[in-house]
Amino acid sequence: MLDSTISGCFAVIYYKTLTSKNKSTLRTVPSNEFSDREKGLDVLNAEDRARFEQIVLPHLDAAFNLAAWILSSRTDAEEVTQDAMLRAFRFFESFNGGDVRAWLLQIVRNTCYTWLEKIAE
Repeated sequence: MLDSTISGCFAVIYYKTLTSKNKSTLRTVPSNEFSDREKGLDVLNAEDRARFEQIVLPHLDAAFNLAAWILSSRTDAEEVTQDAMLRAFRFFESFNGGDVRAWLLQIVRNTCYTWLEKIAE
């Protein structure tokens, strides 16, 4: 069940796993395990948090699919997708409108390239 708060939402994003049938399963952790500051959730006001949930989260599967295609590793793609969603959340205030899917996938792509650079070192 999705919580109406962004902290509940991010617990879902952070711990999203995929089953062998390519269907999403979601699990959450107790909200007291991490503070909002530790989660990076204190950067947006309540209105922007709700807007983020409405327009960005529906593209989570596309973000994962792009990461999996670029990295050719399901495990790495899960990690990169988590990082990219957190980056998107942190920089959501600077999103000026337009195609949110393209904006998100650009963040995912750049996060994948950063991940590949780290692996190459």
